[in-house]
Amino acid sequence: MIWVALTFTLLFVAAFVLKAKVVWDASHDIYSGGGVPTLDFPVFFPPIIAFGVSSTLRLAGLNPFPFFGIVIWLGLTVSAAMMMWYFDHVGAPERLRQLDAIQSRNPEGGEP
Repeated sequence: MIWVALTFTLLFVAAFVLKAKVVWDASHDIYSGGGVPTLDFPVFFPPIIAFGVSSTLRLAGLNPFPFFGIVIWLGLTVSAAMMMWYFDHVGAPERLRQLDAIQSRNPEGGEP
């Protein structure tokens, strides 16, 4: 049973990392492609990963203290939200550079 919990956890950790790549790409998008495609990053993945980690540790007999899963969940949620903010902060100059390049080709605005 521990292998099921471990596999489940590793699958969602891999999905979490891939979703972080999506958030990174969206933060550099000229149209600010965040929002719904990236909102599940801090909302959906942390509770599932926390459940998997706490289940794996409980099955292995290594549960450190009661409500350890909640601590993991809160830590992952805050970390993911901070990553979204940081990626957006780092991606802002790239978005402005792309926007300036488009506006210099079409000074009247609108579609190029």
